[in-house]
Amino acid sequence: MALKAKVLYDFLSENPGEISITQNEVVTVFSEEELEGWLEGENSKGEAGLFPASYVMIIKDQVISSPNKNGYSSPKTQSPSHSSAIPHYEKVHGPAGGGSSLHTSMGSDDDWDDDWDDSSPASDAPQGLGSSPPLYPVTTVLPGRRSSQQQQQQAKSSGTVGKNLNRFSTFVKSGGEAFLLGEAAAFVKDGDKICVVMGKYGPEWQEDPYPFTCTIDDPTKQTKFKGMKSYMSYGLTPTHTNTQVNRRYKHFDWLYARLVERFPVISVPHLPEKQATGRFEEDFLSKRRKGLMWWMNHMTSHPVLAHCDVFQHFLTCGPDEKAWKMGKRKAEKDDLVGANFFLTISPPALPLDLQEVENKIDGFKTFTKKLDDTSWS
Repeated sequence: MALKAKVLYDFLSENPGEISITQNEVVTVFSEEELEGWLEGENSKGEAGLFPASYVMIIKDQVISSPNKNGYSSPKTQSPSHSSAIPHYEKVHGPAGGGSSLHTSMGSDDDWDDDWDDSSPASDAPQGLGSSPPLYPVTTVLPGRRSSQQQQQQAKSSGTVGKNLNRFSTFVKSGGEAFLLGEAAAFVKDGDKICVVMGKYGPEWQEDPYPFTCTIDDPTKQTKFKGMKSYMSYGLTPTHTNTQVNRRYKHFDWLYARLVERFPVISVPHLPEKQATGRFEEDFLSKRRKGLMWWMNHMTSHPVLAHCDVFQHFLTCGPDEKAWKMGKRKAEKDDLVGANFFLTISPPALPLDLQEVENKIDGFKTFTKKLDDTSWS
């Protein structure tokens, strides 16, 4: 059964499936069941879609009992009046910063079951409903009233930060959402900090003061388990050490996975594709080596990727199996991944114009959407 709700804060839709709602507007809610902090309903314009649950107040009419013909009492719905009836406000969630509800998602992924603690005291109650106690209880806490207009505006603006409905979006999976919500926590050493500077065309990574390159020799066939298993090994020689190390394709594959996890906002190019058959054919090996060289040239020329610990371990660790495994475990247990990666970024200390920032972000969003549409078409 559809319910009515009063809008507490303005919400402007930005994504497909969302609808805009305005303060004091009465909207229709199709169901009280929340989906990751969102409700589905219809606004006063007749538009149906999703809007934040924390932005509305569910209103239920007062229900009273009256005797029927058989002498039994049956429920009767009576519209609330100014003198005797008080609307029943249920399941009201304050925006972030004013007390948010605890959500439990249905998935097993860590991104789905992030819980928010309700920081509002249990004694808070809605004000302005009269001096007598309400006939029906308030089941959860309303945001505390602000003493000044400035504080009210601050609470309203803080409510715009909420969890994204699409838990599979890049913004969520990269840790950007968790970082903005203050869920990132890690110790960052000076050597792990990544500096952003203002370049000719805007912000850019700080230039690498110690550039280097790396060559990849033709692969050689190696065996193990007394010749029972064969594989191809590539000789890598970085110019900053001039010491050759041997790596298999599976080592490149492992490195790629670590880099993608470690740097969620940096584009790490894909490796040449795997091949189940013909792995030892000359044409295939030549093509793969060329692809690996293109990949390596991009990596060594990148100011951030070239000097990260896991990439340097890949290029410099010799034949010592114990040393390789220690570096491998260290990379796989890195704390500065996901949302914590953003703690390593050191932006330039320059004042930013809010309007200019928003324009640039909107332009970038339009560009990336069209780029995605083009790549999938």
